[in-house]
Amino acid sequence: MDVSMIQIEQRHDLGWRTAWKLSNDLIELVVPEDVGPRVIHLGCPGGSNLFAKLPDFQGPGAEEAWRIYGGHRLWHSPEDALRTYYPDNRLVHVEPTAAGLIVQQETESTTQLQKSLEIVLNAQSVTVIHRIRNNSLWPLRYAAWAISAMAPGGTAFTRLRTKKSDTPYLSDLGVNIWPHTSMADSRALWGDQYFMLRQDTNVHQPFKVGLANDVHWVAYQNGSSLFIKSFDKDPVAMYPDNNSSIALYTCDQFSEIETLSPLREVNPGETVTHSERWHLLSVDQPLTDLDENRLAAMSWLADLYHVVG
Repeated sequence: MDVSMIQIEQRHDLGWRTAWKLSNDLIELVVPEDVGPRVIHLGCPGGSNLFAKLPDFQGPGAEEAWRIYGGHRLWHSPEDALRTYYPDNRLVHVEPTAAGLIVQQETESTTQLQKSLEIVLNAQSVTVIHRIRNNSLWPLRYAAWAISAMAPGGTAFTRLRTKKSDTPYLSDLGVNIWPHTSMADSRALWGDQYFMLRQDTNVHQPFKVGLANDVHWVAYQNGSSLFIKSFDKDPVAMYPDNNSSIALYTCDQFSEIETLSPLREVNPGETVTHSERWHLLSVDQPLTDLDENRLAAMSWLADLYHVVG
C-alpha cells in the first residue's frame, strides 16, 4: 500500500507513559513502550477496542510479578509456571519502520530468550511477525505462542478440519483438553464442521481446548466486529500440547484465540519465527448460535484472506 496513508505516532495520552499509535483508513493499533512486546488495542479508527483491557492490570508496573494487561502478547510454549510467565513489565525498544514498528524486549534474564514483534500495517490487514531468539549458550526446545486476549461478550470460532478423511478407520482430528475444562460446558458448541466458544461474564470456570488439525485460522466476533487471524500451518511438523496449532480459551473476564509455531530445538543464536495475518471486518449479524451455513461463509472469507494476505 501507499505508506503515506499510514500514520505512526508516538503518544503520551493513551493510558501509558509512552505508546505508539498505528492507523490507516481501516485499522487502528496501540503498542505500549512501557511493557511488552504487546499490542494493547485493535479496532477501527476511533472505534472500541476488540482486545481485552483489564482495568486492574493497566499501566506500567516495575514489580517482578507477571501481569496480564490484556491485548496481544507473545509467549514461549510449552507453558511452564517459571519460564512462560517471565514478567514483561519493562521498557521495550521500539523502532518505527515505513509501514509499522519493530518492538523488542531485553533478553529475559532467567530464560535467555528474547522476544520481538514486527508489526506491518497493510492496506486491509496487519502482518504480525513473532520472533523468539535463543541467546543462551545451549539448545532450547520451544515454540512461539501468539495469544490475543479478546474483549468480553463475543464468540470465538474455527473450523475443525478442512476436509474429513476418506477412510473411516483412522482419526483425522485431535482435540486436547486442559484439566480445568469441562466437556459439558454450555459455552462450547461443537458442530459437524465448526467449533464455537462463547465468552460469558457470569461463568468463572476457565475452558481451554487445543486443536490438532490442518486449519490455518481462528476468529472472534463481538457485536458487528469480526477479527480473523491466520497463519501458515506446517503439515508435517510437531506442535506443542499434543500437536495443537490452534487453541481457544475463555473465562469470566475475556477470551483468548491462540496460534502456535512448530515445536523444535533451537540452537544458540537461532530464532523461531511465527507470522499471523490479521483482518478486521464489519458484519451485520451477531453470532449467537452454531449456524454452520453462516460459519461456512466466514470460513470462506478466512481462507480467501489467508491466500491474498
